[in-house]
Formats: sequence, C-alpha cells, structure tokens
Amino acid sequence: MKIHPKLRFTIFLLCPLFFTGIKVLAQPGCTDPQAQNYDAAATLNDGSCIYATTDISIPPVNPLDLQLSESSGLAFFNGRLWSHNDSGSWPLFYALDTLTGQVVQTFYVRNEIQTDWEDICTGNGYLYIGDFGNNAGNRTDLRILRIDIDSIGNAVQDTVAAESIHFIYEDQTDFSGTNTTHNFDCEAMFFRDDSLHLFSRNGSNGYTKHYVLPAVPGTHIARLCDSLYVQGQVTSADISGDSLIVLIGYQPPLYVPFAVLLWDYAGNSLFSGNKRRLTLGSVLAMGQQEGVCFRGACDGFISAEAVGQLNLPARFFRFNFSRFFEQPLALEEVVEKSKLHVYPNPFTDQVQLQTAPGTCIRNLELTDMNGKTLRRIMPQQNETIQLNGLGGLSPGMYILRSESCSGRIHMIKIQK
Repeated sequence: MKIHPKLRFTIFLLCPLFFTGIKVLAQPGCTDPQAQNYDAAATLNDGSCIYATTDISIPPVNPLDLQLSESSGLAFFNGRLWSHNDSGSWPLFYALDTLTGQVVQTFYVRNEIQTDWEDICTGNGYLYIGDFGNNAGNRTDLRILRIDIDSIGNAVQDTVAAESIHFIYEDQTDFSGTNTTHNFDCEAMFFRDDSLHLFSRNGSNGYTKHYVLPAVPGTHIARLCDSLYVQGQVTSADISGDSLIVLIGYQPPLYVPFAVLLWDYAGNSLFSGNKRRLTLGSVLAMGQQEGVCFRGACDGFISAEAVGQLNLPARFFRFNFSRFFEQPLALEEVVEKSKLHVYPNPFTDQVQLQTAPGTCIRNLELTDMNGKTLRRIMPQQNETIQLNGLGGLSPGMYILRSESCSGRIHMIKIQK
C-alpha cells in the first residue's frame, strides 16, 4: 500500500507529539528523596518508599497538671491545649497552658458519663471526644461526644452539653469479651472531610485498622478502609490541615514509644502513600504516650500519662517533624541563598558554620542521611559556630541543619 506524500508528512509531524506524550505519562515509584529506594524518575507516588530505622528524641516541656495524671487525648485550639482523663472519673475536659501544662479551664459535660474516653479532636466547629475504649472487646455502647465549640466560653469552670454519635464496627461479630486477640479497641481519632477517622489499637499483632464514620449525631456503622502494620499499639492520632497524619503509640513488652507519619496518599486511602516510622527513645524518656496534636504544619505536642511503676509523672512534649520533609541543598546553593558558610568540606574532626553579622542561630544539628541526629548544640549569638568530636563518624554524606531564631531552616549536605 502506498502512503500519499501529504499523509506521510502529517504522520511525521504527529509522531514527535505522540512520543512526547508517552514520556510524560505517570511513572510509579518512590518519590521521596529521603527514602532508601528513591526513584528520581518516578512521577507518581505508589507508596513503596522504604526508610531506614530512625530514632529521634522529643524534648519535654513540663509536667502536666496533677488533675490530668491519666491524660488520654490531646487537641489544640483557641491558643490552648485540651485534654481529658480516660476512665474512672467525672466527665470533665480541660484547657491547659501550653507552657506550664497547668489547667486554666475545666468543663463538665452535664448530660454524659465517662466510660472510657480515649481521644479528642476538633472539626467543622465542634469538639469531639471518643468514648470508645474497648479493652475487652465487648462494648455495645461505643460513642463519640460532639460539643459545639461556641458553647465553650471563657469561664474558669463551666458546664456544656454534648450530642452522641453511636457506632458499631462493620466487621465485629464477637462481643463475648473472651477474645484476647481482638482488634476492636480504639484510642485514636481525627476529623477530616466531614468524617471521623478511627484507628484501632491491637494488642496482639501490631496492626492498626482505619475506620470512617459520619461526624453527625445518630447511629452509624464504622466502615473499614484498610489496615497497616505499625509494629505496636496506636494510642492517638491527628492530622495537620488536610495532609500530614501522625499516629503515636508504643511497642510492648518494653513500651518503646513510636510515631508513624503518613503523607502523599490518595483520597481516603490514608495508607497508600508514604509511611515513615520513628522510634521516640524509650519509655524512660517519654513515659506512656497517649495523646498527640498538631499546632502547626509539622509541629505540635504529645502527652504522656503518669507511670507509677517508673515514678514518672504525667508530662507533655513538643515535637517538630519538619526535618523529614525538607530537602537538603548543596553547600554552594546555601552560600548563595543565605550567606551561611560551612568549612571545611569535606571535614575530618570538626565543622564550623559562619553566619552573616547579626544572625541568630538557636539550634544546629548534624544528622546522617536517614535523619538520625548525631550531634546537637544550641549556640549563643555568634558569627562562628563549631561542632567538635566528629572524628569517629564513618566516611560519607551528612546533613548540617541550622535553625535561626526566626524559625528559618537550612539543610546543608556536607561530606566526611
């Protein structure tokens, strides 16, 4: 068959466009440069990112007020922290000073009782308190209290009324209370897209299940969405805006505290994107963490209940996970953009950071490429800052992370 010359010319013109279209088709893979299996050619995150074991420390702020020895949930709104105890108490929730941890307001829910309150969150003008603790797996009265935030005034002590959101899990059939390996206990919840998202606490296999139910009063079925292996028991959750999710909990038998960060997921498939697990030191450092909330995009608070066996009081901590979402710059880029100078590079036993006159650096950290902190100092206002004792580090690439007093962060790639 002969092709007409004009048609042949038309095909020749279209072919480059056709093949260009192929090149821009989404290529699945790991899109996070901080992951071990980062694929620079990937344009579609397929949830396959793998991260090295990362252990970080979360600094404590202060002990919590003695009224909150069993703080079991945490929220932040109106410039204050909000918390409650879990069970065996009056139906009370509290406003706390974010610096001292002391109670500044107390509210009594006049038309409810406290069976097992486990988490607290806000959304769409309401405060939600989850009365869904279910250690034996036999509860048939699971509910979430909904309180109009406008009814929460400025009085030091006041009463409020709550509406009830009753629910059952769609996959629970055994309510005998004899199944010790059940996965129908829950201690974690947040509000997103007009719904409440719940995360189960499994005492046997290290998985958490994600459920969704409407955030309106009535009786509902909590729909199962997915499950995720977190290597422990989830005790609280929160979401920053509509994107970054944090789950916290501990891993028996030593109750090692951990956090799991979730982001870049598709719709309500919250486990479909990046999943990074962080170890938060030990139970001696963190206690038994039970509440978490964001204050900003990547920072917020964690609360821990008192642990009498270890003589640990109830405390709260301040976290900042921004380092796990920043991309380190090459040294020459930092010098050009910020006038920070790092030398020598490559380094042997020490690194010096020279800043512009009048620059205030409040925190300087040296981390490995997986985000593990190796050295940290809180320098005074000085134009030259020095990190010593680095001779024992293995040859390779490292990240020097500086935070100015105004909160500006720079991450600099350096080599030993």
